[in-house]
Amino acid sequence: MNVMSAKTELESQESQLSDTHKMFLELCVFFSVKAKSGEKEVSPNTTFSVWHEFSTDFKDTWKKENKIILQERYVNKHAAALSSITPLLFSPGSGAALGRNRSGMLDDSPVLEILEQP
Repeated sequence: MNVMSAKTELESQESQLSDTHKMFLELCVFFSVKAKSGEKEVSPNTTFSVWHEFSTDFKDTWKKENKIILQERYVNKHAAALSSITPLLFSPGSGAALGRNRSGMLDDSPVLEILEQP
């Protein structure tokens, strides 16, 4: 009984190996992977070394693009916040506007009195 179960197990594994080999060849055809010169078939080493290079490049590009997107969101968020604050600082109804000192920073002292004309 032990030899028979070993034979069926071996047949099952050989069948799985054959199916896996077929799927690998289909994968190579789908991704247009060609065998190196001197080889009759594409080796898994060749396929996965190309795949590794691609996935590494993709990951690096993905990280760069995400960083750019996050920076754009940060700038847009702060620009929107600044645009909502600016009318409050320089609104005609406030009676005074805040000026800027020599360094370009906002100054707390009122520089310009805004006169409302009837």
